[in-house]
Amino acid sequence: MKNIKRKPYKETYGEKLLRALHPAVLKVLTMATKSMPLRIEGRISLDGSKIFVANHFGIDNIPTAGKVIREHTYVLVSDEDKGTLNGLALSMNGCIWVNRSNKTERKYSREALIRHLQLGHNILMYPEATWNLSPNLLMLPMYWGCIELSQQTGIPIIPLYFYFTENACYVQINHPFYPYNDKTKSIVELRDIMATSAWKFAEKYGKEKRKNIDQNYLKKDIDTRYRKYKRAFKDPIGVQRYEEKFIFKPQGYVGYSEAFDFFQYLRIRKENLFLFKDWMKYHSETDRF
Repeated sequence: MKNIKRKPYKETYGEKLLRALHPAVLKVLTMATKSMPLRIEGRISLDGSKIFVANHFGIDNIPTAGKVIREHTYVLVSDEDKGTLNGLALSMNGCIWVNRSNKTERKYSREALIRHLQLGHNILMYPEATWNLSPNLLMLPMYWGCIELSQQTGIPIIPLYFYFTENACYVQINHPFYPYNDKTKSIVELRDIMATSAWKFAEKYGKEKRKNIDQNYLKKDIDTRYRKYKRAFKDPIGVQRYEEKFIFKPQGYVGYSEAFDFFQYLRIRKENLFLFKDWMKYHSETDRF
């Protein structure tokens, strides 16, 4: 992909102020996560602009990433929280708001990201576009916007992976990733890098005997994450349904709900009752009857 010609952008007074205030704002942003110890593997070794990408786990994603990156970084954020207390804190850090449902706004946000990179700023993106609540996918399918930004600006991608347990957050800072000309091949490899980090941490810190795992663990885990998120507190199922619309579905991808969708058209007989065991369990856990 052809590189974008560098434009003579100038940092505004407001951007200079955000950069100066960053150490104080970072302390405010990370107050909610200060009791969670970080165990970091790898380090950020590059100077200059960087495109950070991270897995999307929950409400603590952004402040935890701030503690790891330390440098002033603009975050690409969906605009549902704009105007809230959390949104104010994000604005004070520096963020690019985007309406995920609006193609024009997504284009404007991309232009804003390019501008920040050419000014020498860092940016942080979440290519999964929504929280990963999957019971089995280490990483959701990822959008390739970060790949295009890297291709067009020549700025490398730093993949981060965050693995949360009850007692700590384990973080993998991966080596800089430089995309190929083929953006599909690039996003697949980038996702594989992050999924490999997930697998490594799960092997080291996620060991558990099946008999000790609560049968409703997944539902309880999702409920716990949503209880911390004010927008979802009153209607977690509604917010979950809304967020599922933004999961990237590449050709051939079949989500959990799509896999079981045919059950609503199936005539129940004695011979096929056994098929409904997992379907009923899934729908009871997500309150979708």
